Amino acid sequence: MKYLKIVVVSYALVFFPQYTFAGRYYDSETGRWLQVDPMADKYPGWSPYNYCADNPLKNVDPNGMWYVYAGVDEEQKKFAYIKLVWEKGDNLNTLSERTGYSVDELKGMYDENTLAALEAGEQTDLSSFGDKFEGILEALNANMDPSILEKGNCFGMSLSYSKDGKVDFGSLIGDPRIADNKLQTDFTQTDKPRFGDVIRYGTGTKAGEAAHYGVFLLRNGQDIQTFNKLGYSSNSTFTLQWQSDLLSLYGKYYGSPVGIGGGSPYYRKK
Repeated sequence: MKYLKIVVVSYALVFFPQYTFAGRYYDSETGRWLQVDPMADKYPGWSPYNYCADNPLKNVDPNGMWYVYAGVDEEQKKFAYIKLVWEKGDNLNTLSERTGYSVDELKGMYDENTLAALEAGEQTDLSSFGDKFEGILEALNANMDPSILEKGNCFGMSLSYSKDGKVDFGSLIGDPRIADNKLQTDFTQTDKPRFGDVIRYGTGTKAGEAAHYGVFLLRNGQDIQTFNKLGYSSNSTFTLQWQSDLLSLYGKYYGSPVGIGGGSPYYRKK
């Protein structure tokens, strides 16, 4: 007796989600970039498919072109420096546009060789920005000490850094009404933020309705890089964070950027 064997072969059409991020396709299933970094020729020692020099915990690369790098001393187990890795084609004018500092102010920050390179549009890593990096570097290293982290919060940290370029680690302001009062007394609202200005976040425009303060560092396209203290417990840390990420993670608690009485959420020391 013969049997007829029927083999059923089924095919499944599977779609693998791909995301576009700043001009590159990313495959979320494999965790791989499907296109090379458009600035890969500037970093021949790295794979053209890498992201953030293979260290996304320390580095950010919002548009695939340049990023802020916090360098670590592996022996000392601490952050050793911060630098701005420059974008091809940028110059002193774009640095001014992004940080809010005038070209004349920036000229006072760098030596002739650095300025000549910037004005020529050459790749130039900036290891300083006046005296602004030192206070941030000190704060990032404070993340190693829980006893320091629990003594301050976003309000006191942002106000002290914006005023003095350094974080007062004991600046705990638990009442947003007190924080907003200091903001109105010691700062001026501005619609043209620059590196070091306070950003106010909240669910309302009335004084006392602030939920979070951060510090404006620079603008990159539609996003803003910020310096933050997330809470005041021993687990809350100082971070360099893009505002889009900050709001994605904490927007339901922090609300949105908003000024007292409406208008600009940015404040500069008087």
